[in-house]
Amino acid sequence: MDADIELSIEGRLMLPKGPMDATVGIADGRIRAVKKVLKGEDHRDMTGCVVVPAAVDMHVHFRQPGLTHKGDFTTEGRAAAFGGVTTVADMPNTRPPAVDEASWLEKYESVHGKSFVDYLLYMGMRADTEVARLGRVTGLFKLYTASTTGDLLVSNPYRWTGLLAGVAEAGGRVTVHAEDQSVIEGVHPSGRGLHRHDASRPPLGEAAAIRQAVATAATTGHPSRVHVAHVSCRQSLEALAGAGCSAEVTPHHLLLDRRMEGLKAFGKVNPPLRTDVDRAALLAALADGRIPVLASDHAPHTREEKQQSFEDAPVGMPGVETMVPLMMALVKEGRIGVDRLVDATATRPAAFLGIGSRGIEVGAVAHLAVYSLRDVVEVSAARLHHKCGWTPFEGMPAIFPRLVVGPGGILVDEGEWQLDRPAGRYVGLSLRDYKALDEPKPAAKKAK
Repeated sequence: MDADIELSIEGRLMLPKGPMDATVGIADGRIRAVKKVLKGEDHRDMTGCVVVPAAVDMHVHFRQPGLTHKGDFTTEGRAAAFGGVTTVADMPNTRPPAVDEASWLEKYESVHGKSFVDYLLYMGMRADTEVARLGRVTGLFKLYTASTTGDLLVSNPYRWTGLLAGVAEAGGRVTVHAEDQSVIEGVHPSGRGLHRHDASRPPLGEAAAIRQAVATAATTGHPSRVHVAHVSCRQSLEALAGAGCSAEVTPHHLLLDRRMEGLKAFGKVNPPLRTDVDRAALLAALADGRIPVLASDHAPHTREEKQQSFEDAPVGMPGVETMVPLMMALVKEGRIGVDRLVDATATRPAAFLGIGSRGIEVGAVAHLAVYSLRDVVEVSAARLHHKCGWTPFEGMPAIFPRLVVGPGGILVDEGEWQLDRPAGRYVGLSLRDYKALDEPKPAAKKAK
């Protein structure tokens, strides 16, 4: 037994250099060793299972403060962990919205000490946001270019230039909800339900907004600091090609489409569910890396809210707990590689957010999830853990993790919850911290 190792996990490790049958050793919340043979105080023989870095979901709406009847950091963080997600970045459109130092700090105080997973908090941008003045608060921003949940909206592209330039100059990062408000206001769709919602926020508007955002990002000289949220259509893939920006796709845009009218308002989301052709194009782009990141856009509402008329029902759906399990089922089917999934759910989002390595390597934080590709089950709302109690993915194949390690140690063990109290930490950076990431490192001195 290796006396200094508290927990060891043996299995098929997905290492940065490739997969290897080995054991990872953990102590004090960090990876201390990766060896062929290793036994800690608590040894888990997961032979036949794949051991991956736990996921970083850089797009969630945990609804705290102000909307906690839908979800909160405790319930949704616990659900995230059951799905192999141990770090999340929460969006600013809560009540009140986090749009300045006072409201952001109010939100921070509201959620501090209540999360089972590590977290970051976005700040929402308005047309007059002075990025540089917020340097001691956060370097992570959200820009809404079209109306959606909440009242955050900067629809004038001329204002985007100053905002994105400010973020780039300060060394921060910005995620863009890219839809063209003028296109949305100019269409008058007929029909009903999911088809009508798709037509009301057409692919043309999404692609146009992405092209504008990409062009604006290029003028800053740092397009890699701009991330495009929830790409939903094949036209947007063309707009992103060669842009140098980061981008994400969600499981609901990969697995659901507007033909599924039986979902009713439970399938209402912005941007809308598109066609099966779009779904196929998006999955191909995720699989080959043209879309680098997978994110859930977890946005829960109660059943009662979603059971209103389609026009009155709010947009959004839960997904943080099912995101990786649904994709693991696609790994088993050979539709995406496990290495690409690790890149999309851990490596790329962690790098964009500036939170350090989430890989299985010595010195990294011990955030891990273990999956057996034999354990395929059907998604069932009755077995999920987020507060709203429903899922649009009911009955779809998924592979949930057998073991999840994150803040506080083992969170989930063979489907059973392990922690008594939340141990998740705020891991976001200030603009000062982000800027330090971009500063050149001093050259190593040559030995005399």
